[in-house]
Amino acid sequence: MPAVERLIKQTEPVPEVLRAVEQIREQAEPLSELLPALDSVKRELGEQLERLQELIVALEGDESHLNVTARKLVDELVAMHKTVDELQDDVKSVTERLPDASKGPLEKARDVLTGGAADPSP
Repeated sequence: MPAVERLIKQTEPVPEVLRAVEQIREQAEPLSELLPALDSVKRELGEQLERLQELIVALEGDESHLNVTARKLVDELVAMHKTVDELQDDVKSVTERLPDASKGPLEKARDVLTGGAADPSP
């Protein structure tokens, strides 16, 4: 009989374990309903990540195009700056060659045609 009593004592916690298992099952049941919703969220996030990746690739392409365009604009500005400097030099050179404003029109014309001022001495 002591063996039977030991067996009964060993099996006493079984109903409590069964109740705990049933409680766990009841608590886990709503979780199984969440799995499809979680799968849907996961799928949507994956799709959004793909769209973001495509957008990033497109933006990187635009950035590269903008960098090339900016470099071209800088090159054109440098060329324009050089041209303006050359024009300024030309204007200065032409201005320096203009006849003296205090001279009359005939003297100015003679200076321009002869390349210099006439000698004022007779």
